[in-house]
Formats: sequence, structure tokens, C-alpha cells
Amino acid sequence: MRYVACYSSKDIALWRFRYQTIKTTNPAGFGAGFELERPRVYFNAKTRKFVMYVHLDDRSYKLARVGVFTSKRLDGNFEFLTSFRLLDKEGRDIRQFIDDDGSAYLVFESRLFGGSYNTKLWDGCLRVDNEVCLGCRRRLQSRYALKPMSTGRKVFEMRVSLRGTDPLVWREFGVPADYSINDLHEIIQIVMGWHNYHCHVFRIGGKEYSSDIGLEGVCSQSIQIATAFRKSPSGFEYVYDFGDTWCHDVTLIRSLKVPDNDPPPLCWDGAMASPPEDVGGIGGFAAFKQILANPDHEEHDKWQTWAGPTYRADCFSAKQATAGLIGWWRNRSCLEDFIASQRLGT
Repeated sequence: MRYVACYSSKDIALWRFRYQTIKTTNPAGFGAGFELERPRVYFNAKTRKFVMYVHLDDRSYKLARVGVFTSKRLDGNFEFLTSFRLLDKEGRDIRQFIDDDGSAYLVFESRLFGGSYNTKLWDGCLRVDNEVCLGCRRRLQSRYALKPMSTGRKVFEMRVSLRGTDPLVWREFGVPADYSINDLHEIIQIVMGWHNYHCHVFRIGGKEYSSDIGLEGVCSQSIQIATAFRKSPSGFEYVYDFGDTWCHDVTLIRSLKVPDNDPPPLCWDGAMASPPEDVGGIGGFAAFKQILANPDHEEHDKWQTWAGPTYRADCFSAKQATAGLIGWWRNRSCLEDFIASQRLGT
């Protein structure tokens, strides 16, 4: 049997027990030893009912579902309605928020995906319909450790911003410090939304580096990201597409150590979509955005079709960027395993 009790107070010093708002035995079939915690209550003015969300879990603490209970009174009895996973993810550390306009939101953590998700509640607060935003302010710690480690593999939390854009296009992400700048090139391509159509160069400590072949005066030898920041502690420049000349400022936010031997790179924050390829540099991008912002412009449909029907200059998804990074990391790990096996003759 699990209980959720209701207490009331007029001065936040003395509390009076009101009622056991929930008395339930295994409401979702989780078996003996199930967990019920973190109750969050919403009032729906249309249905005149109170809706309670709780974290439900089995003894292993791996299911991470939410349970929904309803009642006509704040102090119960609350009756079990349903149980589900939030957005098909873990639903841990659930929190609530009610906006000034009465809109209800449920915030939860997914340790597997490394972030907190803000979801809007619909249908009398009974349905989680969409993801409003992803915030990973706990950053890599939420994915690898509860706190920075004194030992382990070093990870850099970094920021890349596209110089000259207004509003600024920027991303924050984490990457192992011993990755090469060739790896960093591919990571920046993914988080920024580029397609690697053009040449690139890093400008670090008065020297230029690139994995592109045939660039005059450019060092083709790669260095570690950690070495790059030792050469230029305040940050360095990444230039992509020598025609449009997209200049990125790369800076180090902080470093931490994580217990994972092979942590994947993760992106947790950012703003604005990157320019489409070959849009014409900063000036061309500004003109392009003006056209897209005006549906009555004679070239609006032409440029929207060219950029793609889903392109919006004010949109960025850290979730999609991280998904791209995870896919790249898996391919990279498979390639490294293959190379190692060839060296060992297996």
C-alpha cells in the first residue's frame, strides 16, 4: 500500500493533517515494492477536477513512468486513471509550472537523453501532447555523473557562435577534450546544421589547420582540442565556406571529468537556425530572412521552397542536434573498433 497525505497550514509553521489523498495498491501492475513519489497537482477550471501526476516505478527503478489520478476535492480521494511514459522517455524528477494564462506544463528529467523536458498539458490536464522545449542546464552531468569527477575522461563544455548574425546563431555542446580538431569540424557541422559542402579552416594561435586537401599554407596535421585551447586559451576561429565566409567563434566554457570511457558528444542549448548553404554570406542571409518574414513578398515562395518547407530562421532543436551527434559518435566508434581489429589481425 502507498499513500499520499494532505496537510494544510495558515502560517507555514503549524500543519494540520487533512486526509490521505491517495491510498493505492499497485495501481499500474508494477508488482511488490513499487515506488510512488513526487505528487504534483493541477486544477482544471473546465472540468472542476484536480489532476495529480506522480512518478511511478517498479522495484528496479528503471521504468520511470508517470501515474495520473483525479479527484473532485484537493484533499481526495484521488482515483487512479492511467500510467504512461512521457514522450516515450523516462519521467523522473517531475515538476510543474502554470503560466499566467492558465496553461499547465509538466517538466521532467530524462537521464538517458541528458536533459529536462518541458511539456504542455492538454485535454483537462490529462494528456501530454507535445514538447515545448528541451533544457539541459545540468549539461553533461545529467548524462554521465551527478557531479564533476576528480578522475575520469576530460570533457570540454564549449560554445560556438556565428559571427555577424543578428540575432546571434550559437550552440553549446560537450565533447571529449582528446578529440581532434578534425572531429570538432564534423561536430560543428552537425550542431550548426551545415552539410560539409565546402572547405574549412581553423585559425589557432596564429596558425591555420584543416583536413581539406590542397589548401596552400595550411597545416594538414590535426591536433587535439585540448592542444588547441592550450595554444589559444581565449578561443579560436573556425571558418567554413570561403565563398560565403562563415566565421565561427569557438570558446571554452569549462572542463569536467566524467566516468564514462567513451562519452558521446552532446548538444544542450542554442538559438536560431543556421543560414542555408550558399545563401550569400551575412548580407545574403539578412536579405533572405527579410523575404521569409514577409509572406506577401513576390519571392517569398521561391526562397521558402529553396530553403525547404520546414525551414524557420528562429528555430533550433538541441534534441535533433544531439541525435545527429549520437549517430556520428556511433559510426566513429564502429570505425575505431574496425581499425583496432585490423591492427590485431582479428
